[in-house]
Amino acid sequence: MKKKLTMLMSVALAATALANPLPERVKDLAAENIPWRSVGPGGGGWIQSILWSRHAKDRLFVGCDVGGFYVSEDAGRHYEMRNRGLKHPYVETIAEHPSNPDILFLGTLGGIYKTTDRGLTWQEKRSGLPPISSSGHTVQISKFAFAPGNPNTLYAAVGQPRTYKGARGEVWRSDDCGETWRMVVKSGLAKDVNVFDLAIDASNAARLLVATNKGLFRSEDGGETWTPSNEGLPSHLRTRHLAWSPSSSNVVYVTLRQKGGESPWSAGVYRSDDGGRTWQPRNNGLKQLAGKPGSNDQLCTWTDCLAVDPRNPDVVWAGGASWWYTGVYGTTDGGLNWKRAFPVERFGWITFWGPTVMCLSLSPADPARLAFGTSGMVYVTEDGTATWKQRYSEERTDGKLAGTGLEVTCLHSVTPSRHQRGKFYLGYYDIGLLMTDDDGRTLTRQMNGVPGKFSNSCFCVAEAPDDLLTVWAGFGSWGGGGSGCVAKSADGGQTWSPCTNAASGWIDTQVRDLTVLGEKPNYRLLYAGPKGLIESANGGATWAPSDPAEFPEAPRVRALAHSGGYLYAGVAGVKGEGGAVYGRAGARPSQDWRRLTPTTLRIGAIKSVVAEGDRVLVTARSEWRNHTTYEGGVWLSTDTGATWRKVFSDKFCGAAAIAGGELFVSLTDHPYHDHCVGGGVIHSRDDGATWTYLDGPGLQNWNISALAVDPFDKKTLWLGTGGNSVFVGGRAALPRGQ
Repeated sequence: MKKKLTMLMSVALAATALANPLPERVKDLAAENIPWRSVGPGGGGWIQSILWSRHAKDRLFVGCDVGGFYVSEDAGRHYEMRNRGLKHPYVETIAEHPSNPDILFLGTLGGIYKTTDRGLTWQEKRSGLPPISSSGHTVQISKFAFAPGNPNTLYAAVGQPRTYKGARGEVWRSDDCGETWRMVVKSGLAKDVNVFDLAIDASNAARLLVATNKGLFRSEDGGETWTPSNEGLPSHLRTRHLAWSPSSSNVVYVTLRQKGGESPWSAGVYRSDDGGRTWQPRNNGLKQLAGKPGSNDQLCTWTDCLAVDPRNPDVVWAGGASWWYTGVYGTTDGGLNWKRAFPVERFGWITFWGPTVMCLSLSPADPARLAFGTSGMVYVTEDGTATWKQRYSEERTDGKLAGTGLEVTCLHSVTPSRHQRGKFYLGYYDIGLLMTDDDGRTLTRQMNGVPGKFSNSCFCVAEAPDDLLTVWAGFGSWGGGGSGCVAKSADGGQTWSPCTNAASGWIDTQVRDLTVLGEKPNYRLLYAGPKGLIESANGGATWAPSDPAEFPEAPRVRALAHSGGYLYAGVAGVKGEGGAVYGRAGARPSQDWRRLTPTTLRIGAIKSVVAEGDRVLVTARSEWRNHTTYEGGVWLSTDTGATWRKVFSDKFCGAAAIAGGELFVSLTDHPYHDHCVGGGVIHSRDDGATWTYLDGPGLQNWNISALAVDPFDKKTLWLGTGGNSVFVGGRAALPRGQ
């Protein structure tokens, strides 16, 4: 019976995937519906929202800043990604319908989404909202609230609690369960008011409170008019989150944010016993550190998220929000005294940052259950905080990790081993290098020996051509610092030794791509980065600039490829020219370079260069420089760069791969506008004459940052994503040209 049910669910999911509209950029392409499986360590990315279901005590919903939406039916032990139909992956808030467990709402940076099948498919609900923008966010939803006694009436607040952007002074209302919306505010909220939270009196549907960057505001007429309601609060009025007691309508709690270095300390938790009209501080037991003058807000102490027990207005939980103030704190006397309710020690595989609380939920079905999310983890208690469990990853006794469905990480690179079947090197943002030797079923984090200052990210990995155990990788920070290093492993990636220091001639920069040529012991290494092409002729012992005279002045080299004795470099555009591909043949990389792509191609910002045999494939995203537009798209040469043709046009072409003459390209996007999920992966078997779109119900992320074809099974494709770790899919074995 279980097997039959699983088959029926698989058929239903496949039908849902086929019925679900494709991303707009590939809607005219035929879709290849193939199976995909999720690969990753679990967690690792920003948990932005969390919600226990009121309808089933084991059901937990999670929303992330780049990973979209997840459902767990076993209290967080396992999750299922449900992103199909979402056009923005940043989920700020989740709301569950009071009486129908299948109806949910997501508030994203790009607007409002509704599901009637518990997240299997999502529909955007924009009727009445501002038009969609291709260059910015129109309505960044911070919080939903259902009107008590009327589940068809739903409010949506506009603001951005994390970035403080999106201020519009707006609260929207729907009276038909989210199908249409109208802006209800007529007076009292200025346009520079950023609404972080919204709460409704359970005994009076017309009475609302909002927490904003300019204090609390109160409405007695369903949100049409608003007045300040801040008596007793600190004068800075940096209010953050509200918790209105369901069992006592007079009791409301609010948190305030501390500004780093501002003295005296003036944040914490405040309570009202008159329905939000006046406030008293309730901070005994909470740390009160203002931080050093000029320090940022993460270097002081303050609380942010709140949850009040639905049975008792004096039982409250609060989340520590700064780096120096992490975990959950509880009170049983209305805030007169607080105690830490979360263990001091860290647990789970993420131990290199702390459990700063980003979101918090108390189960209405079982108030002994509390869950919170951090910038990488989910923790759950099922016994009133007596014990806690991490609920984002499976940690095995052999030290390996296995994902449980909550994959929230972003990839720089996916590199298959050329020597060992099933071995892949996965380069991540923020967590460094993870490896698998069993096709992704388990992973290990392999950062032993990498200096702490370079441990943020792994950009690229390259094995020695003739030795399984000798590997090099580029590590560093993906942010604006621009610092990085190359490290060498002599044991297949288990431990690392930096081979870059001042004495070696190393030029400190981000290592964006790395290639290894030659044979032991005379390995020749080339790395590409913002400071050009850097070369080592002795396996990384010493380094020297290797920019040939043919390169433009101060080149920014973005990608490297080699095949059949040819080496290729993708170089950023300079001095009124677009990006270019340079190539050379011969043993010494610094000699005999020439420009391969003519200036007439007007190539934008090059993202990848890949080669196989005589084929060279280049992708780029469009860019605007010096009052000139340079094009995004895909260019192909089938004669080692002698001639080129554009085979696909799109503003955001990203990763690429060639395998057996077949072409694969990802269509990415940037996260700064309403619809930004990316375009997924396109595939050509005829050198770009025609393209198909790779789909399937298991694929839940369309912002693909890395591509790789398994060298031992060229019908298997690995996709590194910007938000959901890795997906692995097997394709049909069709001959080229079909």
